[in-house]
Amino acid sequence: MPISTDSPLLVNLTRPPRQAAMREGTVRHRTAALRKKGSGPAAWTPHWFRHSHATALLPAGTPEWVVSRRLGRAHV
Repeated sequence: MPISTDSPLLVNLTRPPRQAAMREGTVRHRTAALRKKGSGPAAWTPHWFRHSHATALLPAGTPEWVVSRRLGRAHV
């Protein structure tokens, strides 16, 4: 499946439907479990994925308008 500006960032790898976007509750639950185990900074949240994704895209040369759309923004 080709990746587009509408492609999900976090997908199911272990349960069906595989490659489908994870539900928000699942992402929050897994993030909380990782925090509980001491992974990452104590106060990190799923919102950090948005920032790290944008941070990776911009230096890679992705146009700003594509990054803004990936993040669900109407304007750069």
